[in-house]
Amino acid sequence: MDILQAKQTVIDAGKELLACGLIVRTWGNISCRISDTQFVITPSGKPYEGLTPDDIVVVNIEDLSYEGNIKPSSEKGIHADCYKARADVNFVIHTHQSNASAVSILKKDIICENESEILGMVVPCAEYGLPGQPKLRQGVNDVLERSDSKAILMAHHGAVCMGADYAEAFAVANELERVCGEYIDSKYKRPKYKHNVVASKSEFKDGVIHFTDDFWDTDFDPESLTMPPEQCIHRDIYNAYPKIKYIIHCADDDVVEASASGKKVKPYLDDFAQLVGINLKCAKAEKDLIKKLRFRNGVLLKDKGGYCCANDEYNATAVEIVMKKNCKAMLDTQNIDKIKPIKAYECLLMRIVYKLKYSKQAEK
Repeated sequence: MDILQAKQTVIDAGKELLACGLIVRTWGNISCRISDTQFVITPSGKPYEGLTPDDIVVVNIEDLSYEGNIKPSSEKGIHADCYKARADVNFVIHTHQSNASAVSILKKDIICENESEILGMVVPCAEYGLPGQPKLRQGVNDVLERSDSKAILMAHHGAVCMGADYAEAFAVANELERVCGEYIDSKYKRPKYKHNVVASKSEFKDGVIHFTDDFWDTDFDPESLTMPPEQCIHRDIYNAYPKIKYIIHCADDDVVEASASGKKVKPYLDDFAQLVGINLKCAKAEKDLIKKLRFRNGVLLKDKGGYCCANDEYNATAVEIVMKKNCKAMLDTQNIDKIKPIKAYECLLMRIVYKLKYSKQAEK
């Protein structure tokens, strides 16, 4: 395929995958083979919405070398291995899609309830490895050697979807999400959790707390003593943590259900460990919430859902996305099999790397 055409296809794919919710923010990566020796791939740490052909990097399959100052995705080795192992594959998508991510924490191959025409009977699962590290790549490579499936689950991480072209890779990703959803439902049909929690959002700007959602349309001075209880929580967080400038009170069903237990939620997905923290603590009362938030970007309040906190709306929304996804994964699979979270030291390492490196990229 012509290089410019391949780059534009990757850009278009990114936008469509964002619209469908199969990838979010800068997570995941997309590549297209351009010859027997090269492919083009999305860059590291750049949002899909603003990508141009100059941002898409040409990488050599054999040694992963590339030209220019723009760094390709850290998972370029996984894409190269897919092209080496599968002569019929010309497009690869690495997604962090919700149902597939949830099923991935079971860390086992999934037998489809009904054989899928595009996936076959078994969806294999690769061994867990830290993002960007050799063990993650080796896990996918091991699966490529033992399975001819066009979809591979990546334990605690997401999925790799392959196709002869973008259309087929996209179809594989969609089918994988459907199959994983059916698998969860067949093993454990969770009743819908009922609650009456009302969500809220706020921004601290120019010395004033602005509530910016459909439920509240009011501005408050942070020293106000007459604020309603919900707004007081926002005020207290801003006063305690000056770097926080945006708060989303998440009332998603799964997050509220997780908060109802009163227990901390551990990371079952690695993007949760990176963006939220080494765990998500749950405050039993509002007076404990500030302390529980320390060193984290999120906190639960018993029976009231979660508070997602960051320096701006973009990053607070990212925290909300992974909070919802991790709580869903935990609840969807807790009665299917004995599941274990990611090891604490690995979570701490990912959190440190994210805070020192990737969060700074996202703020540029």
